Amino acid sequence: MMRNRLAAQLGSGVDRVRHGVRTPRLTALVGNRLQAGRKQVPSPSQAKSLTPTRHAGLNSMSWQEHITILVQTYLPTTLRSVHDTYTHTHTHTHKITSHHILYSSKPFDKERIKMSPPKVIVFGPTGGVGSATALEAHRLGATVYLGMRDPSKPIPIPGGLPSSLKRIPADLSGAASLARAVSETDGAKAAFLYLNYTSPDHMRGSISSLKSAGVEFIVFLSSFTVPENPSDAAPGDFIAYLHAQVELVLEDIMGRDGYVAVRPGYFNTNALKWKSTLNTAGKEGGEIKIPFPDAEFDWISPGDIGKVCGRLLVQQRTDSDREKETAVYLAGPKMLSQRSAAVELGKHLGKEDLQVSPLEEEKLIPWMMEAFGIPEPGAQVLADDWRKRSAKTDGKYQGKIHDQAVANVQRYTGEKATTWAEWVKENYDLFQD
Repeated sequence: MMRNRLAAQLGSGVDRVRHGVRTPRLTALVGNRLQAGRKQVPSPSQAKSLTPTRHAGLNSMSWQEHITILVQTYLPTTLRSVHDTYTHTHTHTHKITSHHILYSSKPFDKERIKMSPPKVIVFGPTGGVGSATALEAHRLGATVYLGMRDPSKPIPIPGGLPSSLKRIPADLSGAASLARAVSETDGAKAAFLYLNYTSPDHMRGSISSLKSAGVEFIVFLSSFTVPENPSDAAPGDFIAYLHAQVELVLEDIMGRDGYVAVRPGYFNTNALKWKSTLNTAGKEGGEIKIPFPDAEFDWISPGDIGKVCGRLLVQQRTDSDREKETAVYLAGPKMLSQRSAAVELGKHLGKEDLQVSPLEEEKLIPWMMEAFGIPEPGAQVLADDWRKRSAKTDGKYQGKIHDQAVANVQRYTGEKATTWAEWVKENYDLFQD
């Protein structure tokens, strides 16, 4: 019930998207699809027929802001990508056709990188994963182009990206824009994509445009929350559901040989939500209060995710590797509670003996609503999930999938996954005012 209420509020209440573009049909589309629990992907003509409603309480937030916050905090997050094996019929209904691979079973083979590295285009290079993807592909010798909504926007990594990487105007929501971007690469055959939450057709138009422009292989950033079979993603679990729908579209348009989805766990950068409270805590014996400090996550570095994506982008597939994974799960090397993660971070910020206490129950939902900018139903869903994590009853990171997800980082990069302590040592300045 709570998830359906959340889907209804998201669908009916949010019609302002980034850059001030209003997309009321998107509001109806997402709300209606999530609430109805359908597994269909509507065509553009179907999307036009949808009629939105409004919810005054959410009009102050953009759709992307609202969803991005939830992606970064709901279950194991926002960066994520994988797709299963489905066929899209003329009635826009997906049917399973083959088995979906959960994880890589063989180490990354450097010999599979082509002698003449490909031309690739990375969309979203200003993000932590996108920038790391571009950097790794460049390091491997690929000619890398950066698809950006605003090519003048700085890339927030030390030293930025090499100036030799050409910036190209590109809007993931515009098919014509994407076609122009690919044409400017003079032959890019591979692309890195992330989920466009404002897409009314689960990125079908965008992916079709890329393929028509000559792109033959796509690396998609999905989510650890997507189930083994994406058709099993429940509409109420909207983070998994929205990523799963794009996976189905990729299978339909690109074919099983034409994409791979990368499904990472909980980003280290999610800890930035503690920044303000950490900075107000005392130097010695200071205290911070956060929801469910004993909730455990895997804490994966966006840099590690990007390295894997960059390798996949350059490697693509060989004829002998056609049957291999269409999905690669990734996870941080060690499950760690929020309490332990915060204490470790506090040491690097000069806050020895930091005390981490649970937020009072009566303050929990209001805190989440304010901190993450989400409506009450969304805060309730988030709280329920973290409560399960705290009690170790959610099962998200248990068993073989998690173990293989950790191992996959080294398989593809040749290096062990970055630990939380290592990442904090390199990035603690992000938490300072």
